[in-house]
Amino acid sequence: MKRETERADAHLQIGASSETVSVEAQTLGSANGLQISGGRYIFAGPAADAAQQYAFGFTHSLNQNLILDLRAAFTRINKLSLPLSYGSIADTKLAFGPNMNFNALSSFLTPIQFGPFNDIGDGAYVPLQDIDNTFQYAATVSYTKGNHNIKIGGSFIRRQARNVQSAFAAGRYGFGLARDSSPDHKTQQDNQLASSLTDAFSLARRNYTSNAGLKNAPFVSVYNPNCQSSLAVAIETRVHGPGKTATQNPDCATMPGANTTCAQGLPVPAA
Repeated sequence: MKRETERADAHLQIGASSETVSVEAQTLGSANGLQISGGRYIFAGPAADAAQQYAFGFTHSLNQNLILDLRAAFTRINKLSLPLSYGSIADTKLAFGPNMNFNALSSFLTPIQFGPFNDIGDGAYVPLQDIDNTFQYAATVSYTKGNHNIKIGGSFIRRQARNVQSAFAAGRYGFGLARDSSPDHKTQQDNQLASSLTDAFSLARRNYTSNAGLKNAPFVSVYNPNCQSSLAVAIETRVHGPGKTATQNPDCATMPGANTTCAQGLPVPAA
C-alpha cells in the first residue's frame, strides 16, 4: 500500500507492505494421538515467516532556498519454527515425568535414538523464533545560494533482535554403550541395538550378570525356548568372554533340528 499527498510547499509519502508464508513438513503419520517425525533433523512441524514494512517520507519547502526532507521506516521480520508435537505435552502423556515438558518451549516429544538407527521424536534446535525489528530515521536540509547548493543531514538506525532457540529444550535420549563399538559395522549395529533393547528403560542400571533379559523374544525362538538367538549369545559372549556361563542357553543355530532357518535362531512365521 502506498499513499501520497502533495501541496505547493510539501510532499508526504506513506507506504506499507506485509507478507506471511507458512509451511509444514511431512511426517511418518500418527500413533496414539501423537504425530511421529522421521528424525530430529528433518524439522517436521509448522513454520511461518512473516514480514511487515512501513515507510514515511515528508518534504517541505521552508522558502525558495531552503528545503527540509524527513524519512522514517520500520521493518519487522518474524521467523517461527515449531516442533511437530508442540504444545501437546507429549512426554507427560507418555509418563516421562514433569521434568521434561516443564514449560511452553519444551512441550513436545523428546527425541529418542537407539544405536545407529534413525531416532523418533520431535526435531532438534526447535522451537526457533527469530524476531528482527529495524527502525530507520533520516533528515536532510538543502540550502541553495546562487550557483551553490549545500546539503546537511544525518541518519540513525536502531535494531532490536530477539532469538529464542535451544538444541534440546525437552532433552534427548540415546541408548548404547561404549563397549558396543566394533570394527565391523554390522556387529556394532547389532551390539547397539541389543544394548538398547536389554532393559533399556529399566530404572536399575543395565548389567549382564545373567542372561535373564535375553530369554525372551526376539532373542529366543518361541518354538524352542531352550536355545537363544545368535544375537543374544553374541551379547553374552562379548560381556562375559568366550567362555559361556552355566546359565546360558545354547545358540539355536548350533542345535541339530532346531526350528530355525537363520543364524539368529528366529522361527519362520506361520502361514
